Amino acid sequence: MQLPPSLPLPPAPIALAHHSEPSDPALLDWIRHTIDSITGLGPFAFVVLLGCAVLAIPAAILIAFMMNRAKPGA
Repeated sequence: MQLPPSLPLPPAPIALAHHSEPSDPALLDWIRHTIDSITGLGPFAFVVLLGCAVLAIPAAILIAFMMNRAKPGA
């Protein structure tokens, strides 16, 4: 069904649930509280732990590649 151009479009259902923050603050607070209660780590220690994990994955891939690449003359 098309509306005449003089009438404004009805709001989309997704726009009705939108808020100005980039993410839901209540959900982020719940996630942060749950992670803190499960791990018992402070925010800085958790960031360091995640940073090490992010760096370890590509490093492990690179090491596996270097170990398994074809050797010259073999």
